[in-house]
Amino acid sequence: MLAPMRFTGARSGPQERGNVSNPQQWLESPLGTAMLEQECALTAEVLGRMFGLQLVQLGQWGPPGALIEQARTAYASVIAHGGDENTVALHSDPAHLALAATSVDVVVLPHTLELHDSPHQVLREAERVLVGEGRLVVLGFNPMSLWGARHVLTRGRFPAGAQRLVAEHRLSDWLKLLGFEIERVAWHSYRLPVHNVVPNGEGRLERLRPALRPSLLAGGYLLTARKRVYSMTPVRPVLVPKKAVLGGLVSSIPRQGVAALDKPPSEPRR
Repeated sequence: MLAPMRFTGARSGPQERGNVSNPQQWLESPLGTAMLEQECALTAEVLGRMFGLQLVQLGQWGPPGALIEQARTAYASVIAHGGDENTVALHSDPAHLALAATSVDVVVLPHTLELHDSPHQVLREAERVLVGEGRLVVLGFNPMSLWGARHVLTRGRFPAGAQRLVAEHRLSDWLKLLGFEIERVAWHSYRLPVHNVVPNGEGRLERLRPALRPSLLAGGYLLTARKRVYSMTPVRPVLVPKKAVLGGLVSSIPRQGVAALDKPPSEPRR
């Protein structure tokens, strides 16, 4: 349940397009289940080091609350456009959140950027609602791997519902423009993108990791970033002594010098 939060009213915006296939159904397949298990393990690890009052997950992914059940914040909630009332705490478009600015400590985006029409707007809304030094956790598919190749070659959307895959380096550039500092990138799902999971397939790809870059083998990644707030330091003007005028009759004498001239001459020692 959401804690008392500052709502700004329903923000109208474009609805998400209807998916060709249901992502929740894809997650019930052997391939989707295997990926979700690794994502839950990685998310539980990073959320265990994040604290605060409010955590929100934007978009549904997997069983209700599976990704955020290990959150250490006081409150953890799922916000999505549509869905069952028993699984969603607030019905709101992730690109037009009905939340006040700087009201959330942690935002989790489980493939929300790939399933939504406006990924840039979703990131801007996440930045808006996060408090200063708040944390952002993003789960994404890797377009530079065999998963990305299948996404391009498949006539339907793969993985299910994904409109586009956002590369990790491109996401990092977007976040830096919004003032985020990238903290960590973890790669996972070293397996072939086939529904019939090949026995020991993940172990075979794991053995290739020392020879190849992880981004060429991993099916997905987890990225964490921090919203930085930089304070402005006022620049004080430099005081320059005034030049002498009237032939040296008036000059700028330091205050220490003036104080020294005002003192009476000291008496000689006897």
